[in-house]
Amino acid sequence: MAGKLLAHVGAQYIDREGLKGLETPQPTDSWTPIPHYDLVQALEGQLLARGITIVKEQFAVRRVEIRRV
Repeated sequence: MAGKLLAHVGAQYIDREGLKGLETPQPTDSWTPIPHYDLVQALEGQLLARGITIVKEQFAVRRVEIRRV
């Protein structure tokens, strides 16, 4: 299945390594955010455990705030 990510106006395309640099909001008493990179890694791990391999991936983000890793 071929496809192309269609991003909203103002979005920036980013690769998986770029996800590491995205700022994660501070947690609150009732919400704990998960860094984008960690989420993608966890999803890939679960897919691999079920015999599914990612062959192509694309990401797009808006309001990018890059921090140095």
